[in-house]
Amino acid sequence: MAVLIVSEDRNLNELLVSVVERNGIESVVFTDSVTAMRHLEQPGTTLPSLVFTQYEGDRVLFTRFIQHLKADSEGRYFATVAIVNHKAELEQCVGLVDDVLVRPFNPTQAEYKLNTHLRCLRLFRELANERDGLEIYQKNVCVEQELVNKMFAVQCESQLVSFDNVRCQYSAEAMFHGSFLLIQQGPTGSIYILLADADGTGLPATMASNPLFSVFRAMAQKGLPPGSIAAELNRVLPSSVPDGMLVGAVVAELNNSADQLTVWSGGMPEGVIINADGQLQAAITSVHAPLVAKEEFDFCQDVDVYSVAKGNRFLLVTSSLERSTNYDKVVFGHNRFLQLFNGNHNDCFEALLQSHQGFTEGAPQLADIAVVEVLCDADEMPALKTQTKSTRPIPWQLNVELTTDDLRSVSPVPQIAKLLSNAVGLDVHQDFISTILSELYNNALEHGVLGLSSEMKQSEDGFLEYYMQRESRLAELNEGWVNIAISLDQGKVVLSVHDSGPGFDYHSLTQASEENAFGRGMSIINSVCDSYHYSHGGAKVTVHYSVSE
Repeated sequence: MAVLIVSEDRNLNELLVSVVERNGIESVVFTDSVTAMRHLEQPGTTLPSLVFTQYEGDRVLFTRFIQHLKADSEGRYFATVAIVNHKAELEQCVGLVDDVLVRPFNPTQAEYKLNTHLRCLRLFRELANERDGLEIYQKNVCVEQELVNKMFAVQCESQLVSFDNVRCQYSAEAMFHGSFLLIQQGPTGSIYILLADADGTGLPATMASNPLFSVFRAMAQKGLPPGSIAAELNRVLPSSVPDGMLVGAVVAELNNSADQLTVWSGGMPEGVIINADGQLQAAITSVHAPLVAKEEFDFCQDVDVYSVAKGNRFLLVTSSLERSTNYDKVVFGHNRFLQLFNGNHNDCFEALLQSHQGFTEGAPQLADIAVVEVLCDADEMPALKTQTKSTRPIPWQLNVELTTDDLRSVSPVPQIAKLLSNAVGLDVHQDFISTILSELYNNALEHGVLGLSSEMKQSEDGFLEYYMQRESRLAELNEGWVNIAISLDQGKVVLSVHDSGPGFDYHSLTQASEENAFGRGMSIINSVCDSYHYSHGGAKVTVHYSVSE
């Protein structure tokens, strides 16, 4: 910091210099404004934060001098203090300067004026630092949102499932704030629902989506019970989310005859079962702790089983619904939710959404709501996809070679999944194969080609750093490749992914060290595949998955 002093009065200059330098601040003195302006125009000159200038009697010249000083002050603290002799000069300075000193004054008065502006300078710098911090935070949020969009574009493109008897209120904003809704048909025609709510917001919260999507899709298509699905989610989630993060979840299955509802619920708000008249019939109570709260050996798979009749409906919601507030900071609450199911509404789903919208009146919310309603009616259940018995799939092979340019610009999993969508024999196994391929490809790209370590993702900050490094290394990638081979023969799919990375010592690999090295990926694959093995020094992995009846 430097203080500029402009005055033709030697005694005044000496007084101001002594005050300024006594406070450890550099001072620069000029006898007139013209000389001062010439000095400031020289390249490399340090611009002052504070100027003491004597009013020279010429308002035009004084105005030009002050305007010249302020023209170069944008984005930094700058103040001018005019030194005047009487009221007439003071009036000439009004609107031009930030402060005045009226002569005569003593050193104490001058020092008080100096310290006042030094305090203002410190406050300005503190606010500027906070502003810069907020700008960095905003940029990080934008990066998180972009990364989340890319993640879900790959994850969801080939996995969107909708049924006529299911309605939901769900948005990308809900995903970003850690709410997840998945719907899947089981092998016998039942409907599986997963509604989950992770702690926190942003990228760390949405990272729970990967194992939720993969495990739920795979296990629901195998027809496993909700308790087993919840147990597997509880096992794989800890390696995918930051320490201390919990994930509330409801795993529900409506059987194919639509007369029995099986529910595992942990850490979620009460759901409801209503009859055809819109009256509350039963509450779906959450009796377990959230996922990740319990160790694997202490996890309880017990489920609640509800008998439902034709025309019944059940609704599940995330906690963001009951936590919603209006402009008076009054919460929507559980009682307001239950009061809707009194038989006065023909369409309780729409009544709930309208009630919530009318209550909040557009007030900003911490998170978007997620609501799902399922009609219990065997006639409305989705038709079960079946493979024509007379059609025997012929053996086939698919080989994809991805170069450096491909790795930088292409998301291959959705494209390959689309190629396989018409393959005979794979129709009910599409999600399994997409899950397997997605995990293997991501491991090959991130750990093999790019050399990233999953250990970075053990903290909240590490999640963002991991995916920022992923984008950065991918953009700068000059060499590397990934080869994908898929074949079908005699009811078995063989899928291998080979990358240009250095590989690893897979002979000494344990399950725990494998999950630390690759995250939850191979753990998920182990739960849905018949077998898998490494080769080529760990740079290639091959999995076997049965599609036979």
